[in-house]
Amino acid sequence: MPDIPWGLSGIFFDPMQSRFTKLYIWSFQVVLVLLSIFLSGCSSTAIVVPLTIQPQPAVRVAFDSFINVHYDKNRTLGGWLTTRDAVETTLKRWYEQVQVRQRMVDGTAADLAAFFSQLPGPEQCDISVVYLGSIQDVDAVWEFVNGTTAKLTDVLALANAVEHPFRIVILDACHAAAVNSDENWTRHFAAVTLLAAGRMEKTYQFEPSALAPIDVEKHYPRAWGWAQIYLPPDWKKQISFLGLMWMETAAQTRQPPSDAAGWKHFCDHCGSHAQAFRQTFGRRWGSRIQTLVGVP
Repeated sequence: MPDIPWGLSGIFFDPMQSRFTKLYIWSFQVVLVLLSIFLSGCSSTAIVVPLTIQPQPAVRVAFDSFINVHYDKNRTLGGWLTTRDAVETTLKRWYEQVQVRQRMVDGTAADLAAFFSQLPGPEQCDISVVYLGSIQDVDAVWEFVNGTTAKLTDVLALANAVEHPFRIVILDACHAAAVNSDENWTRHFAAVTLLAAGRMEKTYQFEPSALAPIDVEKHYPRAWGWAQIYLPPDWKKQISFLGLMWMETAAQTRQPPSDAAGWKHFCDHCGSHAQAFRQTFGRRWGSRIQTLVGVP
């Protein structure tokens, strides 16, 4: 007969202590039940699988991004890196021909001008998607990581960017709607612009350590499931507010947009999700995401 551990001998092999035997068995069963409840409560929420889509095979897409991230210890915009990756991943799911071109991080005003001047023209791609993120004030003045400032629309005008009739711009910055009144932007630069915030609004990022009013995994299971499947496994769980609304919309999109109307429809849905967020959780963490359509 195999040896029995000393700690269990009194439970199973001592007929003189039946009372204690029953007590020990009962206690052991209670522990097992509590342990099973604990483990079931700690199990992760089931991932909501995004919709299956069929990529557009004939559409050529170019993706360029410019974001300022590492300002200092207290003002790092790590969520904007995740949002850029989410946009890039979405494009690769939607279209078979995606060219990732410029991926600028922490540039200067001169770098931004060069970035604009190197954006593709219509002969290089059918759709040009541009992601821009930075600290920005109510007059669309960007703060660069080297301490300098420059107005976004002034830099664009000086850069003399090549026009593209189908350019989609994602402006992920506070006071994003400040570009609404710039004729060069609306007439020559962007066919559709997704604006992360109103003229007088700031926009925020979500991260696990922040005192945010929501649990992203609980309240946005589609976006969370999308991120768990398509973002890199080591992502830091940071995301800009626009990025969260983008993932929520992308997870529910069956048909990739193939024209300006389709892109406007997608951007409007991002805005609808943002509006619902504000109604549920308040305006402190949710900005007004808007769609700006270019002037023909």
